[in-house]
Amino acid sequence: MIAPLKIGAEVAASPAYERANEALLRLDERLKSSPFREGYQSRSDFREACANLWMQGELVDLEDLVLLDANTNHKIVDQATSHAWMVLRARRTVARRAIDWPLSDEGILGLEGERAGEADSRQRDEFIYEPGWNESERLAAWRTAISEVEKLPALITAAVAWDQWLRLEPIQRGHWRAGLMAALILRSKEKTKYHLAAVDFGARYAKYRRAPHHQPYERIVGFLEWIETAASAGYKELDRLALAHRVMSLKLKGRRKNSRLGELVDLFISHPVVTVPMAAKALRVTPRAVDLMMREIGSVPRELTGRERYKAWGIL
Repeated sequence: MIAPLKIGAEVAASPAYERANEALLRLDERLKSSPFREGYQSRSDFREACANLWMQGELVDLEDLVLLDANTNHKIVDQATSHAWMVLRARRTVARRAIDWPLSDEGILGLEGERAGEADSRQRDEFIYEPGWNESERLAAWRTAISEVEKLPALITAAVAWDQWLRLEPIQRGHWRAGLMAALILRSKEKTKYHLAAVDFGARYAKYRRAPHHQPYERIVGFLEWIETAASAGYKELDRLALAHRVMSLKLKGRRKNSRLGELVDLFISHPVVTVPMAAKALRVTPRAVDLMMREIGSVPRELTGRERYKAWGIL
């Protein structure tokens, strides 16, 4: 493989880098003062988790994931949805912790709620894991690759971290973390101070599809396309949230102080899908009360399913 430093320097001078850098900076700067920053991140995490499973060849219904997270899903949960929920919880975990913890050996090994001792015993299950997989050695090689491009722009470092994670797979069966590792690099270098980048979401909707036989330059430029796609979509998402909130807030005028309608508006801002049982649990009211509030809130939240029963709404 060609040295990451040489490839990184070439990509840093490319138009692809300029476009991705501008889009990412624009989104993060807007989130800095946005009242919808937390809601945006929550919605982004749900979509990123579904996109992560899509990258692994699995389709996860967004509604199923939201309901599982809210503990209001009464269906049998399949393995893909459970895995998506793990990805969702991992993103929330790293957001709560200190910036340097997720990229430390302790953080990387413990990201799925494991401890180092559990990881060692996990490796001994030869039906699932290869006994000779040296995670410490692979992690060291991954960190060496990152150190070679440490002085290049943060986006390039993140791209190399993502690419080398997929190539080396430091954590056995942990290829799903590649996009998250890149997002953490961006956060640790203060490139994204106000959000955790959604790399896999960008991968799902961009044109580029990574393949191992692609040259390193092509893979890193493709990663930048994913960043640009995700950031541009994020900016449009903020526009939608701002407009929806403004329209729904008109319904709050003249309401009693103990009205839960404002909480329902906030629930729509922070979740891509809302159902009656989910809203009833979150707002601590009856399903009948939620039905009434849904009628009062207007047509901004659109019904997403077309079903007569078990309906779900969201901001489109």
